[in-house]
Amino acid sequence: MRPKILLNAVLPEQNDIYSRAKHNNSIKQLMSLGSYKYVNIGYELIDQQDSVLHAVFLLTPSLRMSVSSEINATSKSNNFAGPGLKLSYKSRNLFGGAELFSIGFNGSFEKQVKGEGRGDTAYELSIDASLGVPRLVPFKLRKTNTPYLPSTTINIGAGTFARVSLYRFTTLNTGLEYSKRQRIFINHILRPIDISMTKLSMTTPEFEDYLDQNPSIKKSFDEQFIIGFSYNYIINHLTDKDKPQYYINLGFDPSGNLAGLTKRLITGQRNSPDNQIDIFGAPVAQYYRIRGDFRYYFRTGSESLLATRIYGGVGVPYGSSTVMPYIKQFYAGGTNSLRAFRARSLGPGTYSSPDSLRNILVDQTGEIKLEANLEYRFPMVKYLKGSFFADCGNIWLVNADSLRPGGKFDVNRFYKDVAIGIGAGLRIDVEVVVLRLDWAFPIRKPWLPEGDRWTIDKINLVDRKWRKDNLIWNISIGYPF
Repeated sequence: MRPKILLNAVLPEQNDIYSRAKHNNSIKQLMSLGSYKYVNIGYELIDQQDSVLHAVFLLTPSLRMSVSSEINATSKSNNFAGPGLKLSYKSRNLFGGAELFSIGFNGSFEKQVKGEGRGDTAYELSIDASLGVPRLVPFKLRKTNTPYLPSTTINIGAGTFARVSLYRFTTLNTGLEYSKRQRIFINHILRPIDISMTKLSMTTPEFEDYLDQNPSIKKSFDEQFIIGFSYNYIINHLTDKDKPQYYINLGFDPSGNLAGLTKRLITGQRNSPDNQIDIFGAPVAQYYRIRGDFRYYFRTGSESLLATRIYGGVGVPYGSSTVMPYIKQFYAGGTNSLRAFRARSLGPGTYSSPDSLRNILVDQTGEIKLEANLEYRFPMVKYLKGSFFADCGNIWLVNADSLRPGGKFDVNRFYKDVAIGIGAGLRIDVEVVVLRLDWAFPIRKPWLPEGDRWTIDKINLVDRKWRKDNLIWNISIGYPF
């Protein structure tokens, strides 16, 4: 470790008056370097009369390199299930400046075990590499009496996802990220460079026919560059159980602004639908997207609470882009969303896919998402906990699509398009990990005729056909929010 890196985190100076804040902040900064397992500071009294202390910093290094592997199995609410494998390698203090280099490989294989697409298979492969540095690069290293060090992360990755009977989708990405914790519960994350490329690298005739019938969806799958930046502002007050617990995550990520400005400076042309920005022949996506995640937890007892969440997101294409890229669109349903509906099976709006296309889930996305969740959590016996919950929300389109009628967001009637589901769950909570099992069913289906959307009067838990058509099981790790 280069001495300057260590000395920058040693906040007490010679002849300083002892400061508890500098003592604690030094320990936290040295731990933030990521190269030490333990950090402690001891003091020796060397002058009784003048009360002079000699400080000794004791550092226990972590392993320089580590390799880990993980085998897992997943069961999703869209009826896909199968095994997965994760491999990762980490190297700490790579160049003597507390750098952390990591590379990971993920692979999974899934098969649809029931439903109309029963027997369909899917696989996903990805590789990601990153280099993290505990300072803001390329800015000068400065000593500050704060608990947390800022960090810089450079990443590059590639992945492919395939529904074997339909398509294969490939992505490449790279970016630069700055992270700065303002206080213990406030964090800023800025990605001034965020670049990715998407390409539909393989399609079957069935999927080609589907895209030809849905031009707007086909355009969202087009090969294109996403060039922009992103910013997240996070407030996390979940660690202190003696104070009100809440969480706020606000995100903003536009694309195409810098590319459009560069083109205008070079050519003098303004952005317009006829002035498409291309890089190596691939168009640059142009859009603005904002997201907000708000959570609040009401303590109703020593171990019980009422958890609430409101989520909203809007993406608006502009310039030469008429739709959002597929990977940047929103979807509803699944284990952490509206649990009474299978993942990507809801919306947009009151639109419902024809029966012939139900096994092709790519159309269930939109540019607007609104969602609200309510969950009461209570203890049962030791590590077993229970819950009752209700979820509501939907996704919508910014622009009307004649092939997806009822999908456009209308501020005067969007509340009529809301889907609602209720359910109950069990959680095995051993603190280190939470295994979650939820049962849920819809009580409002927005795709039905307007007078028939409430289905509470049709609930029949003892009827096998009703359970097959309505009851959704979700198995997952961790709490949904």
